[in-house]
Amino acid sequence: MGMKRNIILAVCGFFCVFIGIVLGVAHAMQDDKKQNDEAISSVLRYYQKLEVEANAFNEKKKEYAEIVLGDLYDESVLEEYSNWIQTIVDYQEIVDAIVEISQPLNQLCNQTYGDNDANNACKSYQISYETCMNYFVKDIEEFNTFIDSYLARYSDTAIKRYELDSNKYYYIDVDLDGEFVGKN
Repeated sequence: MGMKRNIILAVCGFFCVFIGIVLGVAHAMQDDKKQNDEAISSVLRYYQKLEVEANAFNEKKKEYAEIVLGDLYDESVLEEYSNWIQTIVDYQEIVDAIVEISQPLNQLCNQTYGDNDANNACKSYQISYETCMNYFVKDIEEFNTFIDSYLARYSDTAIKRYELDSNKYYYIDVDLDGEFVGKN
């Protein structure tokens, strides 16, 4: 009877340990699923904000093209320079908003999700962020090239290049595909 009792206790102990392990694994899987669902929700939420700013970027880029590029002539510099600078400042504010919104997406989009919407949002974020930053940097470089050319011909101390913080504004390749969308 003692041996039978020990076997029954061992089997019961084994089942208790087994049930504990199964419950622990199930709980861990629930936690992982919850964290994954929260990450997917965050990706989609941040991407919606990025879409709004990307649309605003497109509008500011059009405005920049009309106000600055459309009138970038030596004859217009003295009259339009302050207006051009204000347009660039407004343009830069939109880029700054995109940079801010993109920071959490950069952290969240370093993995593949089991959700197509989240994966598509991550891919779209990469393209949008890369395009916006590269177009902005390119536009400012072109503006500064014009200003340099102007200053080489005329000595006007009120006219200056529009300086960007090179640690913050530079050509980027978010998805590391070797292409800098918007640079060319």
